[in-house]
Amino acid sequence: MTPVGHMTLVFIAVDVLEGAISLKTKIDLLRTQSEGLAISNVYKRSQQSPLSSRFFSELVVVVKAETYLSVEKLSLWVKEKMGNSAAILSFDSDVFLLPDLNLPHPLLHTDPLTLRCACEVWGSYEHPVLGQTLNELVQLELQTKNYEFFSQGNSLLN
Repeated sequence: MTPVGHMTLVFIAVDVLEGAISLKTKIDLLRTQSEGLAISNVYKRSQQSPLSSRFFSELVVVVKAETYLSVEKLSLWVKEKMGNSAAILSFDSDVFLLPDLNLPHPLLHTDPLTLRCACEVWGSYEHPVLGQTLNELVQLELQTKNYEFFSQGNSLLN
């Protein structure tokens, strides 16, 4: 019996000082557990830290992939291998409200940049709680000015 692949969206962010090389390393690491990657454009976001008055900049990307891991195993793997720099945004159309795993992740529809990136790679994904596609949700989102295009995501696949 062939295992069933699961479609997932994974958010990855690194400090801008780490650069695109760090993003590529994390994407290559994700490739060891998945296939069929689609990568959003890379955006640079600058914002104030919620914990201090310090400003920081990060590079952000969302990856759509097919994995044969269960959601629990993928979640543990992401935490172990990528730490706070990555988060699972969706896993098929599953809904989880657990202490360590909320799916779809709240960032998927509350953070305009995450929503934009996710829409670039899987616009037809229907949010299982809101009942709208990412294409529909991104049209409702107000434009923010705290991010800018950095590079094409495809450049991270080579």
